[in-house]
Amino acid sequence: MYQHIYREAAGVYWDENRHGFKSTPMKEWSCAKWFFHIVGVVQSGSSIELQLGKNVEWCKIPDQDQAEIERGNVI
Repeated sequence: MYQHIYREAAGVYWDENRHGFKSTPMKEWSCAKWFFHIVGVVQSGSSIELQLGKNVEWCKIPDQDQAEIERGNVI
């Protein structure tokens, strides 16, 4: 079912190799904006609810984006 998310035409797709949702690159968007966009597209197009795990490892995500994501997505 995940592989059909691209049909939403919202720049979000399922990466089978990584077993996760990815987005098309848009450099003018922050990491936080992309995160919330992906969550919104996935939740509106399916019955899937995405949330951060308690042991998230942040890699190359600016502190400001990390804080915004954590505030908006209850861990």
